Amino acid sequence: MKLAPATEEALDYEVALNSEEVAVVSEEAPESELAPNSEEALDLEMAMDSVEVPLVVPDNVEMVADSMERDFVECLCPRCGTIHAGGVFGEECFQARRRARMCARCGLLHEDYELPARFFHFMEKFDCEFYIPDVEKLQMRGNTILLPDDVVEKLEEIHNMKKLEDAKMKQDEKKEQ
Repeated sequence: MKLAPATEEALDYEVALNSEEVAVVSEEAPESELAPNSEEALDLEMAMDSVEVPLVVPDNVEMVADSMERDFVECLCPRCGTIHAGGVFGEECFQARRRARMCARCGLLHEDYELPARFFHFMEKFDCEFYIPDVEKLQMRGNTILLPDDVVEKLEEIHNMKKLEDAKMKQDEKKEQ
């Protein structure tokens, strides 16, 4: 390998391409050409096989629960504006949008409880302030809210009032006929 003329005077490299050994031989420059703070170059020969590199190989490979697959694709979702793994309009988008709609007060998704509130309790929508007066005392069994006794009493009163209204309306219809 040829070096530029200025560096050729200071160092002469010999590299054997077909051998496993790389030798570096330096020639001493006259003391007048050395920088004031530099040390004299030393002759150095080192075989590549003599250099020890610590090799760390794991005994086994552990799979992490939320590790990514090789087909991992990150994309900006046009529906919700967040980045999802696994493509657009997939389960990740659904879950991200679902988490974004959770109530800040109770931590529940009111949409999940609106249908039962409408059919069982004749409520227009699920109101966490009515069903869960004290969030600290919220008790659940799976996805089912265990209502406190005072809320159950209020719901029974509302249910009885609805029954009375329905009975009254039926009587009014009979009188009109």
